[in-house]
Amino acid sequence: MVEINFVIGWVCNFFLLFTLPVYVLFLLTLIKYRKDKELKHAFFRLLLSNGLADILQIIMVLLGYNLAASGLVPQLFIWMGDLFVKIYFPVSRGVNVAQCVGALWIAVNRLTALHFPFSYDRIWTSKVTFIFIIAFQWFASVALTLNLVIAANTYSLRVKPDNKTIEFVVTGPFYTTPVSPAVISSFCLLMIYSFIFLAAFFKTLQRKEWTVKERAALKMTAAGFVICSALISSTIFSRFFRNDIVGAFGLTIFISSTPYSLLIFSSAVRNRFFHFVFGCFCKESSSNTSKAEVDSMAGNSIRRLPIIKNASVAPIDLKRMSYEVPNHVLTE
Repeated sequence: MVEINFVIGWVCNFFLLFTLPVYVLFLLTLIKYRKDKELKHAFFRLLLSNGLADILQIIMVLLGYNLAASGLVPQLFIWMGDLFVKIYFPVSRGVNVAQCVGALWIAVNRLTALHFPFSYDRIWTSKVTFIFIIAFQWFASVALTLNLVIAANTYSLRVKPDNKTIEFVVTGPFYTTPVSPAVISSFCLLMIYSFIFLAAFFKTLQRKEWTVKERAALKMTAAGFVICSALISSTIFSRFFRNDIVGAFGLTIFISSTPYSLLIFSSAVRNRFFHFVFGCFCKESSSNTSKAEVDSMAGNSIRRLPIIKNASVAPIDLKRMSYEVPNHVLTE
């Protein structure tokens, strides 16, 4: 069992080290193209906020728990002492809450975009509402951090018999809490995505074909589910089955899966990411699939203008239009 822990621990470390620069480039891509028609929607702004929490958590995991468990620099942790644990543990838990709340907002965004498109505009296009959503995410993080700092917890370092491996020991009311934020978030995420996919299944039974826009919306919903499924699995195995190995691996996937899932499911993100990183122009797709993907982000349905065949327009109408419509529109 010790060997399995050692192997999985180093696999997680290498995966996080590889993911960290990829995630940073992914967020820089979203920031650079934030005003693009395809990447300006609330879904991607939620990914920016949640991505910041993910990157903070990756750094804290690498420089905290994993570095201490590796036994590479035990003298450093012994020198920092119990004060490091008293600062590190509340902050890491607070960042984890920001991740969980962000994952919930992403799930709600996909739910409204796919099944309640008319409510989507009222919720996600309002700047005041969106600021409240982001503020709530980080307020919950700060609130839990301060609560753990103020609470009567005891934080200490413990050196294992090998005199290399360091453990962070926390005792107090935190571990007496019956339900953690991760468990609550996992349950809510499971309910939301179950509703989304069950509704999609019943729609499939009612009709034979899906529209292009609906298929694109389901792809982005699948991307959101991939991001959250690791949190759900890690919570189940670590909390209920007490399997720390699978729990740690699931947590690693949760904090690093966002860029990979978006690169797989979204052609708009993939094209801009490779253009930003490699400088090679990836031609934007002009197919109906890419257009539908944009509409699925915004929660809008595809609006098609009626096609008029064999119609004639009087010359006088064209003259009147020339005074009202810009020239570049008439020439198109």
